[in-house]
Amino acid sequence: MQLVSLVDALTRTGAASTPRKPAPAPRVLAWLPFMLFSGCVIALGVTAYGISTLNTAAATLGGVTLGAMLSLLGASIFYWTGTSHGSWSKNPFGEPVDPPQVIPPFESLDREPTTLDTDDPDDRDLPPGIGRSTPDGTQFQRRDIPYDGRYAPVRYNCFGAHWPAKHSHLFGATGYGKLRDGNRITRFPHAINGIAATISLLRRLYAGKSFREAGSIWTTGQPGTSMRGKPGWDRAGILTAAMIDEGTPEFFDFLEGLGRNEAGAQYNISRDYLRMGWEMFKAGSADAYLDGFDAAGADDAVTGEDLLELARTYIGGRYVLGARVPKDHPDYPKDGGMDCAEFVSYLIARLTGRLYGCTNNNAPMRVADAYTGSFWRDVHELGVAISVQEAAATPGAFLLRRPGRSGIGHIALSDGKGGTLEAKSTRAGIVADKIGGRHWDIGGLVPWIAYDGHEPIDVSAPATIYAIGQPNMRKAKVEEIQRALQQAGYSPGDVDGGFGPKTEAAVMKFQTARGLVIDGEVGPETAGELGVTLP
Repeated sequence: MQLVSLVDALTRTGAASTPRKPAPAPRVLAWLPFMLFSGCVIALGVTAYGISTLNTAAATLGGVTLGAMLSLLGASIFYWTGTSHGSWSKNPFGEPVDPPQVIPPFESLDREPTTLDTDDPDDRDLPPGIGRSTPDGTQFQRRDIPYDGRYAPVRYNCFGAHWPAKHSHLFGATGYGKLRDGNRITRFPHAINGIAATISLLRRLYAGKSFREAGSIWTTGQPGTSMRGKPGWDRAGILTAAMIDEGTPEFFDFLEGLGRNEAGAQYNISRDYLRMGWEMFKAGSADAYLDGFDAAGADDAVTGEDLLELARTYIGGRYVLGARVPKDHPDYPKDGGMDCAEFVSYLIARLTGRLYGCTNNNAPMRVADAYTGSFWRDVHELGVAISVQEAAATPGAFLLRRPGRSGIGHIALSDGKGGTLEAKSTRAGIVADKIGGRHWDIGGLVPWIAYDGHEPIDVSAPATIYAIGQPNMRKAKVEEIQRALQQAGYSPGDVDGGFGPKTEAAVMKFQTARGLVIDGEVGPETAGELGVTLP
């Protein structure tokens, strides 16, 4: 638990906030009488021991000196653990907050935590001041805000009072402030930006913890401490990823409790603001949220079917592994060449004007590089992960094979009927294919695209895939694959029945030469080309 707490604290903890209540006197003063008494007792004990054993004045003087030193050391330890320098607890030597400046609330706090109704024009009015995404690294630049009587979380619009984090810039972080106690707190242009960043950190670091544990670790850096929540909330309930992704009432109750713990009496966030921050989190970035805000409920919103319609115009197109497609090209030619990741990313960018699945989603569209590993990252951090069966029944959803040691995976669009549209291989080109009988790890949705899902389709996967790290591989079958590779002119090293890097490299060379999907795995298609029958 200490290790988890340390990782959480170093990543984002709420320790950067100023105390929620005025602290007129340092906490160490309350302990000083106890420290002096303890020191005296220790001094007397050591002195008595010295007299009984050595019976010298030097022993008496040494005992008194030792007792005084221990007393001073004890007071120092309690001073250290009472501050943010020595622990993750709230710092009693923080910024003065007495008397607090209570600022008017933005809106009433009595609304139910429901998903934003995009068909209601009243719900689509953005408050002024919401900031756009900032360049990566901006969140680590120091930009203090002078103390003005407000608590740091309110002053910095940092709803969760967290340290600058890896993804803070996506939600508009403009730097960080350094408080008087030495802690840092991320700075945002608007409370909605701070809410989105807080939810992102909760999703990545706290899903799976109980409300009590998540709240106490966030607020103090360690489990077991108190956290005030909404009356009647279930402290023992689990903060699940699904709860965060769906924006359930229980999650918003927890979120409100978290904010009240950080900002105390100055808490000024309405449920509408919490919901807007949640929508920014779901969009994946401040830019995506602001760009899609007006279009979210419009009749011309991009759908999964729109992706499929555009994808079908490229059937018969050329496949080129490693090709770089300018995502801002208005009509990229079929014979221009693209690989699987570039194909899907280009379709998304062409229809929505936003990057997804690129190594840097903030790069200029003309040079952005799409990669299956980046799709894997984005489906967990920006988008929505679904099962392969759900993706098979959702037009425009994508199916993803995570890159292995080879660094190459595969991605395809689902037609919603168990089939695919994909840039498959140099032999096949851009084609319509099927989902079943192939290896897929996960399905995914782009958060700013509308999808029409249906009942999951049961698509069969191969019983066994032969690749590095795969289970249930038979040694004799691996030897058969290695011999087939040797006969084809691609040495896998020793024929030893072990599927290692040399065998994988030989498989990839074979796949490249035969125009197959290049992933280093021996599934049904590659096995058929090798003349090997998989069990």
